[in-house]
Amino acid sequence: MEIKRLSTADGAEAIVKAMEDDGMVIITDFITKDQIDRLNADLEPELAKMKAGKPDGMMDYYEEIDAAYGLNTKRLLDVPTFSKAFRDDIIEIEIMHQVSERVFKSMNGDDNPSNGYWLNSAQVIEIGPGNDAQALHRDQEMWPLWNDIGPNTPEAVINFFFAITPSTDLNGATRLVPGSHKWPKFESSLEKGILNHDTVPGELNPGECLLFSGKLLHGGGANRSQKDWRRCFSLSICRMGLMPEQAHCLLMPIDVADTMTYRGQAMHGFRSMWPTAHGRAGYYWTKDYEDVGQHIGLKDKPLYPEKAATTA
Repeated sequence: MEIKRLSTADGAEAIVKAMEDDGMVIITDFITKDQIDRLNADLEPELAKMKAGKPDGMMDYYEEIDAAYGLNTKRLLDVPTFSKAFRDDIIEIEIMHQVSERVFKSMNGDDNPSNGYWLNSAQVIEIGPGNDAQALHRDQEMWPLWNDIGPNTPEAVINFFFAITPSTDLNGATRLVPGSHKWPKFESSLEKGILNHDTVPGELNPGECLLFSGKLLHGGGANRSQKDWRRCFSLSICRMGLMPEQAHCLLMPIDVADTMTYRGQAMHGFRSMWPTAHGRAGYYWTKDYEDVGQHIGLKDKPLYPEKAATTA
């Protein structure tokens, strides 16, 4: 099957419906060339310091960890701490928030305190020539309960996976299993035979975003090119109440966090929850039921950005 391609002009409702129907959708104008250029300027020095493959100090959680990480793959994490472009622009992309608000909305109303989402992971994944295909997996497996419950649960996590360089079937485009988000049983990626499924490549031009459900089977493709390094960005958003993969608010200095909007701070754990409920910032992640940002000394800011990044 061909992956549906929608633009921001089609609206968040249409984008969410396409993801719910197929498990995935491509947003054709997620970020601008200027945003890519500024993000790349932040990334280049950090990527140049890295060697491909699993970091030396990384634990072997299971014997396939090298293959899962990628023997010729660079994974650059903690991007928000060193990238001003990410803090100023990428985390403020309006279509990302519009989609996330709909996906993670409670059935009990707009102001229900169980509504909410925050940043799970922000990492660059650069697949080098000769790297084998990654094992198929579901992003929600990091919270195994979601796999155990099955397909009718609310989303635990969604991934706005956007291309910085061209992502093609030849150089390692992400492979996806259409419809696997609706299977009656979700097997673990550690089970034998999970690779035996037909996949489609999520080919992307720079600036395009592959949005997919945390329930969808997917994995990085094999890079069969001679010299291409496929550089993409995994911007993963999880439901409020779930522990994120990266401890952003313990990694980023508070003076750096203070430069972000209130919403950007909340996405990284420096504020109590996002979106707010009943006009209050409390309920979760609080100090005495009040906004934790006030307690740690962040400056007062309006709840919504005065000027958020757009995809002009």
